[in-house]
Amino acid sequence: MKYYHLIHDQKKISVQEDGDGDTTLLLLHGNSCSKEIWIPLFESDLKNRFRLVAFDLPGHGKSERALRPELTYTPSGLAECVSDIVNLLQLKSVVLIGNSLGGHVAIHSIDKIKNLKGIVVQGTPPIGSLADFPKAFLPHPLAGLFQSNIVEKDQVKVLFDQLFINRNSTEMDVECFLSTDPVFREMFTASVIKGNGLINELDALKNALIPKLLMHAMGDVLINVGYVKEIATSTHSTFIDIDGGHLLPLDNPESIVKTLSPFLDKAVVD
Repeated sequence: MKYYHLIHDQKKISVQEDGDGDTTLLLLHGNSCSKEIWIPLFESDLKNRFRLVAFDLPGHGKSERALRPELTYTPSGLAECVSDIVNLLQLKSVVLIGNSLGGHVAIHSIDKIKNLKGIVVQGTPPIGSLADFPKAFLPHPLAGLFQSNIVEKDQVKVLFDQLFINRNSTEMDVECFLSTDPVFREMFTASVIKGNGLINELDALKNALIPKLLMHAMGDVLINVGYVKEIATSTHSTFIDIDGGHLLPLDNPESIVKTLSPFLDKAVVD
């Protein structure tokens, strides 16, 4: 495993990578999480076939806080960071894999990556417009924590306990949330409400002539599975239901790897 920093907009981005292969799996984490969510995939057999790269989004994990948060903490701003990482590492063949917010960032990055071979999103209901939000997301009393710059540790612990089915939340999960730049959650939410840097994700998926996989965790308390199924059909994407909670890469990594293998075979061949 290698750990290093890259510079994006004059700030350090923390990166980890392992494995070897012509195709890179670029792993994108969610809101107020970090690249650590992908550790189980780094420990899997995927690294024997692919180069695995994960990084902390600006303001998350070990990456520095954004120099210009009003520009960086937006959907398009985060997609620019993804594009920058791809270019800095000179990645020639890429499959984007995103959890939660990381899935939305992946969709926003589709047109920015020349050699994109496939895209996988999980815990991510693709959005066409703001009108889709009530249909895409389930009501949850603590979901507002993902939009607030003021959070209580006890509340975060209660929320994270509900994001897993097969394991318990850990102190590290909670501390990762608390250490995220608090400005990020508020500014990102504001940018989405204003439509700042927000694309029509349904059109982006539908127009992407690459293999597309929408994963849904059966125990996800935040995402409406019916909506995701409909979107999979309308965007010509594959839909798969997997046992687990919203943070599936930590909750059921074995099933993710098992599901990814045939999809990646198709993506790389195509």
